[in-house]
Amino acid sequence: MRTIGYTELSNYRKGNFFSVGKWLSSNLTLHISGNNFDGFNAKCHLCYARFNFNRGTSVFRRKQVVCPACGAVHNIDNIMYSPHQANPMPFDIEIKIIEFKEKVEMRLKYFSNELNSFYLCRNKEIFTFDIKNRKTIWKKTAKGYNTNIDKTVNISYFTEAFPIMEKESIIYLMRNSFYTIGDNLKTLLNKLYKIINKLLKNKGYKEQKFYIRGDKFYNFGGNILNLAHRIKFIDCPNVDKLAKINCMSWLLKLSLNDEWERAVYALQEKTQKPYLDCALKYFGLPVKPLIKKLFSLENIENLKLAFFNFPYDEAETALKIFQKITSYENDKKELFVKAYKTMKHIYPKLKVKELWENKFWADTYLMLHGAENKILKRMYLQKIPFGRLHDFLATEIRNSSYRRQFFDIPKDIINRMEMQLNFYSTKVINFHKQLVYASETLNNCAVSYNNRISKNLQLVTIADDNGKLLALLEIKDWNLVQAKLCNNKPVAHNAEILKTVLDFSEKCGLTIKTQDVFLPNDISNLQTIAIA
Repeated sequence: MRTIGYTELSNYRKGNFFSVGKWLSSNLTLHISGNNFDGFNAKCHLCYARFNFNRGTSVFRRKQVVCPACGAVHNIDNIMYSPHQANPMPFDIEIKIIEFKEKVEMRLKYFSNELNSFYLCRNKEIFTFDIKNRKTIWKKTAKGYNTNIDKTVNISYFTEAFPIMEKESIIYLMRNSFYTIGDNLKTLLNKLYKIINKLLKNKGYKEQKFYIRGDKFYNFGGNILNLAHRIKFIDCPNVDKLAKINCMSWLLKLSLNDEWERAVYALQEKTQKPYLDCALKYFGLPVKPLIKKLFSLENIENLKLAFFNFPYDEAETALKIFQKITSYENDKKELFVKAYKTMKHIYPKLKVKELWENKFWADTYLMLHGAENKILKRMYLQKIPFGRLHDFLATEIRNSSYRRQFFDIPKDIINRMEMQLNFYSTKVINFHKQLVYASETLNNCAVSYNNRISKNLQLVTIADDNGKLLALLEIKDWNLVQAKLCNNKPVAHNAEILKTVLDFSEKCGLTIKTQDVFLPNDISNLQTIAIA
């Protein structure tokens, strides 16, 4: 056994028997926990003061935090941050990398405490990279006031690594930021990779590239967990998302069952085929070069939608489209599949890109789906080009003799949604003439909703005191899914209307599931920072 790497992340170091303790110049000067919703707790390591600051801008948008006690200015590169107020944060950290014959250990010793508490906890962690058995074991012991922890976890699989991703010490370490004595964290990682590769070569494996880029938005802990995963799955590509500051939110979004990796590993052991082949087979995807190239864990459902519903030469284009659709608009993916299949039947030469770039494709499909037979017959006889189909259907439906007078909307829903908000009023569209009027006035395709308005889906207009229609809202199962001004512009482009929409949503108890209430530069406000 030999020590091959060592680092200390400390602001204070004890002297020997004859000397006093001495200060060390660490670039880790501030701890912060909390979030922009609940407020923040902080501890300054230059004066040991603890302080709070109010909710508002996230830590990473502030760039700097000033200590009210000593006036020190703490830059973002000098801050260790946790989004969870109650999580103990590490300090005075010591890390050692120790080589054995067939394994490597990374040992950590540190103190920790919650930033709103003065109780300290003494912690030890050991990461054992067992090359012989192709697994990584994490062990932690902690003792302190009301704390007695002793746990061991196999972190070779993502699901088992979840607890570490959210709370444990290594996740707080940004790879290029903190150092004091010995190796910086980047050097420590490189030494670890080198010795792991040496042991893998001894077992007959080729040299592997474990490197994940290391700027301030990539953390040390994610690199460690990627390494643990790669030791189990040697031929698996590096999982870069593990090392990003929003790794926890990414992992939670995967929505994969807890046993999928074990199943893939068992399949690998049985068939001796590469990781990607086994993963694709497990998820029911064709084992083809293009799909291998495009495969990623967050893309599984998109890959299935693309390659099961579109021609092979069009599937990659469809995949790129699905990746652009946010979680707020997931229903749009299935709608696009239906729209493509329907339009492709009418226009055999129609391409996926052409359909997507038509900004009215969804309205066109919905109007086509609900149009009367006589309208469809005229469409075929007149051989309406795809580029003119939207306007043709909108005009035909408006002029149609068909009139569904009243919609089946319960009275209590109407009463709840109709209100006066300062200089504006909201009104539920409850019969066909209102629908046609809203469609013509706001220049949209509201008429396509003729067969869909019900107790589960409502259209609500916003008008000024003169009765002029200004906006149209779509509400589905008490979720606000669209909020448009004239010509289908998002309400975010009008500050007064936006405020009215937000007030209306709050009074009705609606959940906002649309980006129409945010300008493009503000969409990041929807994302909760989940980093460690």
